[in-house]
Amino acid sequence: MDEKERAILELQKKVDCILKVTDRVSPMEERLNNLERESISSKKILTSQETAVYIGVSLSQLYKMTSTHSIPHYKPRGKMCYFERKELDAWLLQNHNGPDVIAENE
Repeated sequence: MDEKERAILELQKKVDCILKVTDRVSPMEERLNNLERESISSKKILTSQETAVYIGVSLSQLYKMTSTHSIPHYKPRGKMCYFERKELDAWLLQNHNGPDVIAENE
């Protein structure tokens, strides 16, 4: 076996090792995300990062929403944004579209 073939085999071993580690990390990452969601849903006041996860938007999208005042938020010291989970729930449930809305309009 020449040097080129040995290098290819060594590279393949490293790739296989990386794939094994990745297979282990993915379930752990999923569990960590679930724990984070559970932790967020038990809090009354959320940070910007927590709110972005809670409502399913990127942090930059959340910042755009706060700058246009399209989402309820608080800035007690003028910098950091905080969000009340109860208000976020009400905000998420606004503009209901479904059978109840049709029945009311008839």
